[in-house]
Amino acid sequence: MYCKVEPRPKTDDGYFEQMAKTVFRSGFNWNVIEKKWPDIQKSFANFSVKKVARFNDGDIDRLMKDKGVVRNYRKIVAVIENAKKIEKVGKEHESFRNYLKAVSKDGEHKLCKTVVRQFSYIGDSMVVSFLRSVGEEMPEMNKVWIKKHMRGP
Repeated sequence: MYCKVEPRPKTDDGYFEQMAKTVFRSGFNWNVIEKKWPDIQKSFANFSVKKVARFNDGDIDRLMKDKGVVRNYRKIVAVIENAKKIEKVGKEHESFRNYLKAVSKDGEHKLCKTVVRQFSYIGDSMVVSFLRSVGEEMPEMNKVWIKKHMRGP
């Protein structure tokens, strides 16, 4: 059974924003993240992949002091690292969308495992949420699906 998917982002920045939202939502009340999202967008250069990929320790310090942002060091660093990774695969495949298409040729299981392995703070329980948020058709996720498809080799 497949669930409703969202429209695909038009740019790598759009994919990056959805990935960042997934990172920040993980383990947090999603309503809190939605309320803070305009401030988070501003603090992360409106999720410009090129700009955030060049954030440095000074930017991390600034974000850790920013009351409009979820001040979780690991999540902030993960978002910055993911910008670098999206920039890299975007160059290799001409866009992040093309990267997802290339990886998904081997099925949703391979796509999920690859995204979990390559990107920071996108785990087994959040990968399907991220992929749906960027327009990928994914099965309805439950504990049985996760155990069958995401655990092990």
